[in-house]
Amino acid sequence: MQAQSSTTDKGQFAHVANAIHNLFEKWQLNQKQRMQLLGFTSTSMLHRFENEPEKVSVRPDLETRIGLLLNIHQALRTLFSNPDNVYGYLSMVNNNPPFNGQKPIEIACRDFMGLVRVHDTLDGMRGGMW
Repeated sequence: MQAQSSTTDKGQFAHVANAIHNLFEKWQLNQKQRMQLLGFTSTSMLHRFENEPEKVSVRPDLETRIGLLLNIHQALRTLFSNPDNVYGYLSMVNNNPPFNGQKPIEIACRDFMGLVRVHDTLDGMRGGMW
């Protein structure tokens, strides 16, 4: 996702926000997980993002997080053909490094670097073809 395009076109950002919302639904993420992945500190910020994205202040951190999330989804779609794996992988216990018995979503929700780690791991699994 290019930083310039989503900050200047509220309609495009609303479309992307809707795609992220739908992805979160398919990943079956709870409110806290959604907030952590997007870097939001309040439920009102999440509510605005999901219901009134045209009113969201789009900062570079949010754009980066959205880009990582969309790239994670693309990697999962490339790696797996089974929808259960595409949409369930993040919530499955994974014994391989760097997860070491944790769910990828737990790592991704810790902080920004956790989200990056999940992204980079999936990127590596698919051969770094970003």
